[in-house]
Amino acid sequence: MFEDGVTREELLDLITLKNTTRGIDIKEAFDEALKNVPKDKLISVATDGAAAMVGKNVGLIGLLKKDESIPHFIPIHCIVHREHLIAKHFNFEHVFTPVFKIVNFIRTNAKNHRQFKNFIDELDLGEQINDLSLYCIVRWLSTYDVLNRFVVLLKPIIAFLDEKKQSYPQLKDKDWIYDLMFFTDTMEHLKKLNLSLQGKDKNLSELSQSIFSFKRKLQLFQKDIIEKTFNHFPLLKKVVSESDIPPAAILNYKTKLNNLLNDFDERFVDLSVLKPAIAFLLNPFEIDVINNGFTMDKCILPEAAAGELELLEMQEDQGLQIFHKSSKSINEFWKCVPATKYKNFKNAAYRLLSIFGSTYDIESLFSTLKFIKSKFRSKLTNQHLKELIRSSISNYQPDFKKLVTTVQIHVPCTSNE
Repeated sequence: MFEDGVTREELLDLITLKNTTRGIDIKEAFDEALKNVPKDKLISVATDGAAAMVGKNVGLIGLLKKDESIPHFIPIHCIVHREHLIAKHFNFEHVFTPVFKIVNFIRTNAKNHRQFKNFIDELDLGEQINDLSLYCIVRWLSTYDVLNRFVVLLKPIIAFLDEKKQSYPQLKDKDWIYDLMFFTDTMEHLKKLNLSLQGKDKNLSELSQSIFSFKRKLQLFQKDIIEKTFNHFPLLKKVVSESDIPPAAILNYKTKLNNLLNDFDERFVDLSVLKPAIAFLLNPFEIDVINNGFTMDKCILPEAAAGELELLEMQEDQGLQIFHKSSKSINEFWKCVPATKYKNFKNAAYRLLSIFGSTYDIESLFSTLKFIKSKFRSKLTNQHLKELIRSSISNYQPDFKKLVTTVQIHVPCTSNE
């Protein structure tokens, strides 16, 4: 976070762990990377959910908290990763297992796959999906992709399996079809949430708002199911239009959505704690300090008493109120807040804006690494690899003209005749 209010996500260092990947090994690498960085600038540490990272005793977070040279900080478990874990655990085993077996029967056998493709081509489906997708557990959106393609090609799949003398009674069971459609519709909502969380330069407030809004959507989905309107479940609505859905299925779907909501509540407790701070970041003029008080983590606002007085002064600043309504972004607003008058709150806002809500940049780095570290670069050293990755994902653009002026021009020698 720079003084001009600009936030940049840059790779500080890339350190190889050659032997073990224990918490202490990661901590040593962490110390090595930050040896020239002032430790008092540390506000938050974002990690994935590995035990070596989040362990409270021997994990990185636990070791950092025990280190007296490290100031108090806010640990953040990657929001995108947590959403993926929720989607992963939301699973209709009796639905996905037959789908998985059918997809594997068609896709993993070259002859079956070729015959299925020819069968689909004969149907002349136009631009519609014309093939199934294999399931990959490490891909965030794989479950929905498999289910969606299966549902689109459901009738051709049934016909193809009949030709192959393969019996799957679930495909003719209405209740199972209802469950399949409900599962696919729900996974589509989770896919949209996942996509909204991905991307560069997304601050904590944006990611948190996506999570909070989805929790409210889940309440709406439950109401939609109970009233049997199915406005947010188009696939389910399509198959139940001809016959009524059993009450037991309605109760089951409501329970599933409620369990999903509870899972979100449990996994995102820390975001609920940070919600007042996020509300302050978005609109400090709506906070009622006198009647409701105002609390914020000490690493965000060290001087709480002085901050309360500044907030009351800010709320009476008519110029700032007008500018807040017209500003295009949060960064633009806080950039123009005078630091001399509202020093504590401007610093608090900058600290909040600097928090990484996810490890998306690191996850996407592996795709870049795949192209850089190939069999054609067998002599690539760790130092070269680090510099190549840093330059490939950096937001900075090199000034080639200036660089050229610093290099001595080599004039080729000419022989005198």
